[in-house]
Amino acid sequence: MDNVKIIVVGPPASGKTSIVRRFVYNWFNDTYFVSVGDTIWEADKIVDNKKVHFSIWDIAGDEKWQIYDGLFYRDVDGVFLVFDLTRPETLWDLEQWSRKIDEKCNTHPIRLLLGNKADLVNGDFDESIIKTAMNQYRIRAFFKTSAKTGLNIDKAFYFVVRELWAGMQYVKMR
Repeated sequence: MDNVKIIVVGPPASGKTSIVRRFVYNWFNDTYFVSVGDTIWEADKIVDNKKVHFSIWDIAGDEKWQIYDGLFYRDVDGVFLVFDLTRPETLWDLEQWSRKIDEKCNTHPIRLLLGNKADLVNGDFDESIIKTAMNQYRIRAFFKTSAKTGLNIDKAFYFVVRELWAGMQYVKMR
């Protein structure tokens, strides 16, 4: 079984915990609870007929809870940088998270940009802004997600696994 560590970061109230809860339990709660500290979630899933163990580290968005975050950035395979599509300004709050990943990760994780709460917005987000953010934060892919409906939640997690597998095949072929 493959083990995959993904950290989920972003500003408060962007839906990080709801994304993880949807993936782990296929469950959504409309009530908002402030995350205090950091939570580690575990899930075993089948991806392309292989069993994968996910260790998902949900890092609180409020900086006062991040004083002991060094361990959370160690041996990371994937990072979800989450912002709230209903509050577009939260996209630029990700700069501090991207910097922290650069400073604290001892790996080069696959970075995904998740624009959450897609169920609450009409129309598309400005693609040029997304492309700028992807370049600035060195993002591999962008997913519009909805923890409420499940839109692209599994797809984002499985994307990390498939990219890791593709990278291992590349390394083995060299």
